[in-house]
Amino acid sequence: MESSEARQELRPVVQRELRRARRHLLGLIEGVSETDLERPARRAGASMKWHLGHAAFLERQHLARLVGPLDSDVVRGCAQFLPQGVDEREGDLPLLMEILGWLRASRRLTEMLVANLALEPRALDVFRDMVDADHAQARYLRLRRSEMGLPALAEPESPLLLIDTDCEAPPRHHLDAWACDAPPRDETALAEIVSLEDHRHSRALDALDRGHRLAGTGDPRGALRCFEESAGWEASADALTYQAWMHSLLGQGDRAERLCLRAIEMDPEFGNPYNDLGTLCLQRRDVDAAISWFERAKRARRYEPRHFPFVNLGRLYLALGRPREALTEFEGAFALSPGSEDIRGAIERLRRELSEA
Repeated sequence: MESSEARQELRPVVQRELRRARRHLLGLIEGVSETDLERPARRAGASMKWHLGHAAFLERQHLARLVGPLDSDVVRGCAQFLPQGVDEREGDLPLLMEILGWLRASRRLTEMLVANLALEPRALDVFRDMVDADHAQARYLRLRRSEMGLPALAEPESPLLLIDTDCEAPPRHHLDAWACDAPPRDETALAEIVSLEDHRHSRALDALDRGHRLAGTGDPRGALRCFEESAGWEASADALTYQAWMHSLLGQGDRAERLCLRAIEMDPEFGNPYNDLGTLCLQRRDVDAAISWFERAKRARRYEPRHFPFVNLGRLYLALGRPREALTEFEGAFALSPGSEDIRGAIERLRRELSEA
């Protein structure tokens, strides 16, 4: 079967998946009050309303990706009804009905694009990412419903979904069902790979990127496999540190600590493992060791985002009843991340409390 014919048969499957994922996402707010929607979840952090708004924001990003491959004026106009971003400050969120309107309108536009535009390989990637994003946000809404004692809603049945029952991870897709022919071979691109070492480095970076995406959707085991794959292609302090991060999420602190120490041996200038070791020390109540590791993380030459160890130290000093030292750390963090309203608020509160003392 020709590639174009295969994609034509895939079109109704894509449309069904888009409808199914969105119906499930919106169905999770049924029977929930506006007050409950705004209240942050105990384990997930942000509120249900924040996650619905974030789903709309992600959809805006995905639709924007269609402008290049499809060159559509319709897609260019989609940003008019989708939010530019989602502020984590709950009081600044738009009304729930506005968010629901964004979600419904964006999905109607998406289905129109599926019906009228060519299903090029990159377009299929975008549509699959939209379904994945809906299910990732739905995971947190299901968690919130469980905390409120509301009835659980079963995952939508689908021939394209692989339900991962391990560690509450969101569903993953059978990628073969979405697949289409690979793009034509570009002989000129082969000249860019000048050595096997360059090829392995590229594969290692790709595995790291996939690992971070899986970690962001709440799949630590899947992310761990990607980080281990990256280390297989190219040994790096980054891959070891991110493996440690996943092991810590899975409750394997001792293994995480060993990996962090190996990462420091490999690259002493990489700050992330120092910060992670500080966090692990706090978990076992070793405060002095935690402070030492956070300080070393602050001095590391390579660290992104650099303000994390400052924030961690600030929170630790607050817990120890040392507000002046905490203020110094938060001010250092704010100098590195001046756009953070959370850090700004902590500084203002501490200054006010210290002036009143």
